[in-house]
Amino acid sequence: MYTVTFGGASLLVESRAGTLARMLISPTNPGFVLGGKGFGIFLTAAAQLIILIGGTSLLFRLSWGDGTAVALLILAAAFGASGWGILMASVLKTPGQVAVTGSAIALLFGILGGSFFDLSMLPEWVRKVGMITPNSWANEGFRILSMGGQLSAIKTNLIALLVMGALLYALGTILISRRGLVRK
Repeated sequence: MYTVTFGGASLLVESRAGTLARMLISPTNPGFVLGGKGFGIFLTAAAQLIILIGGTSLLFRLSWGDGTAVALLILAAAFGASGWGILMASVLKTPGQVAVTGSAIALLFGILGGSFFDLSMLPEWVRKVGMITPNSWANEGFRILSMGGQLSAIKTNLIALLVMGALLYALGTILISRRGLVRK
């Protein structure tokens, strides 16, 4: 979540610096420009998760379970998280606001999503609220897989992350278009 928010901020940096306007003058569809930025954010998030999962597998000999299911969960988690980056870039006005707010949201999502400790210690309502985070769905999916679960056991997690990402990308795109960041 940390660098995902900074990826969203890069859209605002390019808008302020005039780089985005120069890209939009080209005969390229504005949707492709925004899609390219979103894809870059997604790739950054996926690379981080691949390094994290691969590193813990090599260094600590952790078994994350079925390789195909792990790969799909990594991609779905990256998509869900990068949707939040696009949404933040669409709502906030400056790269500084995205950096500060993004860091706070990343910490909050880490807590609510179970990235720092076992959520079973918290009240049920906190666990329910945590389901708005990609962390919650991804962590639960990785837990299921590490305990021997197969792809079929994490279908709900994958669907939740993909729907989250799609809705956030769509909402972010609409809001960015209304702000005029992608107009020629």
